[in-house]
Amino acid sequence: MKLTRRTPGAITGLPHLREFAKVVGKAMDTDIGTDAARPWTRHIIKSIESLRPKDTRIVSWFEPWNKQNRYVLVCGHTVERGEYLVDLAWGLQHGGGDEGHGGILLALECEWGGSEQHLWEDFVKLADVRAERKVFVGVGNNGVYAGRLDLIDRFARFLARHHHARTDQILVALGGKYTRFKDQVTIALLGPRGGSKVLRNG
Repeated sequence: MKLTRRTPGAITGLPHLREFAKVVGKAMDTDIGTDAARPWTRHIIKSIESLRPKDTRIVSWFEPWNKQNRYVLVCGHTVERGEYLVDLAWGLQHGGGDEGHGGILLALECEWGGSEQHLWEDFVKLADVRAERKVFVGVGNNGVYAGRLDLIDRFARFLARHHHARTDQILVALGGKYTRFKDQVTIALLGPRGGSKVLRNG
């Protein structure tokens, strides 16, 4: 699969998904001292803050827009913020209110369930969302992780048949347990049109 530095139609110069892969991989290598899903999702979200455009601020989706900021960071899984469609969305804003919304730049979805079905449900949702960059982080039980490469291949084939996501690139990071992943993290870049490239195989 040929990897491009900018996805077709990219308008923002966001970091390439390989940069997200490095940051997410490092975050998953960290022991945060808990198996709970919500703290892990917050940990992943916080870890990628360094990659967001510099002229952003954290807002709720319908908060009044500041004309000096072109982007808004729409963040779920915090005490004071609700999420929009996915666990984390970076949005492009052209003006105030709903009419100024210009689309989603980054869509991030995390699933810390134990079964493959749980992972599929969130991956399908991510595929359906239109965004310039897409990142999926999933943790399954030992059986799910043992079949991770087959699961990645099936994710890629699913994208190839998807009505509009078949031209997308999606970063997939799969872990085998909640804490102290270390050698149990596999990261792959999927798409476009069914291709896949494993960047790390723990």
